[in-house]
Amino acid sequence: MKSMWLFGSVLIGLLVYQVYDKWIQDERAKCLFFRGGECITCDRMDAWPVGYKENCSCHNKMAYYVEEGLFPAWQCVKREESEEKIPDVGPVSINSKPCPKHHPLRDILGNCYACDTPTPVRIAHAEKGAVCGQKRYTTPDQFVDKSQLCPILSDIQDSEVCVACGGVVWNGKCFNEGENHFCVENHDCPNDEWCFPLRQYKYKQGVCTKRTKHRWFCSVTDGYDLATTKDICMRQGMHIPTLEEIEMAEEDLSQLCPTLDMWAFFAPDGVVWLESFTREFLFTREAESDKLGGHTFHALCHIDN
Repeated sequence: MKSMWLFGSVLIGLLVYQVYDKWIQDERAKCLFFRGGECITCDRMDAWPVGYKENCSCHNKMAYYVEEGLFPAWQCVKREESEEKIPDVGPVSINSKPCPKHHPLRDILGNCYACDTPTPVRIAHAEKGAVCGQKRYTTPDQFVDKSQLCPILSDIQDSEVCVACGGVVWNGKCFNEGENHFCVENHDCPNDEWCFPLRQYKYKQGVCTKRTKHRWFCSVTDGYDLATTKDICMRQGMHIPTLEEIEMAEEDLSQLCPTLDMWAFFAPDGVVWLESFTREFLFTREAESDKLGGHTFHALCHIDN
């Protein structure tokens, strides 16, 4: 009888713990992130800083870029009826309080995110892969890194993302079994493959992947600069196209590229916002391409004649 009572007490305690644990998880799920130990939600009245515009994802808020101060960044502020009204916000501050275990991913502003957060997180180089393992992958963003949630392996179309998320590159696709064939140059790979350069690995310079059948190559991920774009084009027998070549592309770049809301380099020295091809005027930046790159900058290549 006593043993049955003890068993019942343990069972009730376990059920209570499970209910409480689920409640805690549900409450944490309402948090966009933690900052200074506080849960930040869309109901918060005052402004808060975020690393990327996408981190301000509340319907009642808007992202406003603040250039003043030692660290320019986005502020998430109350959405005004008129978007022309300038919000009353101060300079961005950096929080120094350590992150809790349930939100261990720290961005460059001291905001703490869960490993399964769907939005990109702007992190310092030292945070790369340190707390979330193969749940997330990173791409370069000039002097920092951008951390993103790993997709399902079978959905990954980028060789570097496949490796970072624990997958195996084979026949141009990503699998969960097998062994990656790492490389330095194209001649390290079979004839029908090329050496895809890995930007985020210190000791693994590339991975062998299937050659494209298209005359154009558009990177799935961003984070490219002029040097890494030249490299990935050259390895495929391609080059950075001229603006005229992009305008006259024989293939539909909207089908080859993951988005047109991106910047692409063009020869001899400029970048173009691809979505502007659907607008009345082209948006280009010229004579400064060696200083540009990172977030929203993709590699676009055209095959050599």
